[in-house]
Amino acid sequence: MSKKISLVVVDDNPDFVELIRESLEKEADIRIVGTAYNGLEALAVIRQKKPQMVLLDVVMPEKDGLEVLEEMKAFDAADRPVTIMLTAIGQDHYIRRALALGAEYYIIKPFDLTLLGKRVRQIYQDTVDAPLNLTNGTGEVRQNRSVDAVTREEVEEEVTAALRDVSVPPHLTGYLFLKKGIAATVLSDKGFIPATKELYPAIAEEFGTSAGKIERAIRGAIQKAWTRKDQTNASQYFTYAGKYKSIKPTNSEFIATVAAKIRQRLKIEGL
Repeated sequence: MSKKISLVVVDDNPDFVELIRESLEKEADIRIVGTAYNGLEALAVIRQKKPQMVLLDVVMPEKDGLEVLEEMKAFDAADRPVTIMLTAIGQDHYIRRALALGAEYYIIKPFDLTLLGKRVRQIYQDTVDAPLNLTNGTGEVRQNRSVDAVTREEVEEEVTAALRDVSVPPHLTGYLFLKKGIAATVLSDKGFIPATKELYPAIAEEFGTSAGKIERAIRGAIQKAWTRKDQTNASQYFTYAGKYKSIKPTNSEFIATVAAKIRQRLKIEGL
């Protein structure tokens, strides 16, 4: 990457902002151009500095991160930064709302700071560089696609690879349920399906069981995956994998995060 990625860090904790700054200043291709500690400051700094990326907290004074995302939707496309949510909140409705408002990725605190630069670079390339420059060796530029243009076979192949990366044992019943749930989420119009109200009942009906059993089987599969020793590949989805093994993603967080990553890989149009 020839140019540095310009970035604004937004969080109401000054100490955390400083940790982020110290970590990212070590990256040769990332440049922090501004910081903010509440939503109003964030919008002012973003408008002034016009960064390419924003790391954005959810819970903040004045305006929260979701309100900031909502206001940024009104920006001209050229001024709208790629946004990564960086927050301790992992509930599914917050993830759903953030993705619906245009966030590209959702990282749950705490996480491994040493991986943050890599994640920023990867997400920027996936969302900005790749649609413009990626040819996959065919000479044909790969553009963003609608959900209708993606085949189920493509999605299932990506889901299988993702579950292998995250070390979910394929012999577990929860593996099959996770595969169904993630694929359905990737192929949904909004990129998110409420787990308790819609996703579990739909899978349960297909397999002739109860939604409760679906939820418990998925939870068991995720817990089993998190006990595996090597979490190197899992860190591309969950940045705290490996270092923070005691922090397991919820079922909804796991499905939403992996589905969002697959949508990025397949260049499915944003919400």
